[in-house]
Parts: sequence; structure tokens; C-alpha cells
Amino acid sequence: MNSTAVVIGAMLISPLMGPIMGIGLGIGTNDFELVKMGGETYLSQQS
Repeated sequence: MNSTAVVIGAMLISPLMGPIMGIGLGIGTNDFELVKMGGETYLSQQS
């Protein structure tokens, strides 16, 4: 698991984990504001 492709893939996915976890937590706790904030952050990082 120390190949170049794995390291580069982890570097690309890592910044997206915060918003994804926020969306999941918001859905799990029925907190629509958290889902909305996580979604906005996720979409803003896509560009």
C-alpha cells in the first residue's frame, strides 16, 4: 500500500472527507443545517 498511485489518491480524497463526514453526521442526527453546510463545502471544493 505504499505505491505512488495510492499516495496520490489519498492526497486527492483527504480534503473531501470532512464535508462527506459532515453530511453523514447531519443525516444521522437529522440536522439539516449540517447537511447543507457539508454539501456546500463539498461542492465548493469540487472546482
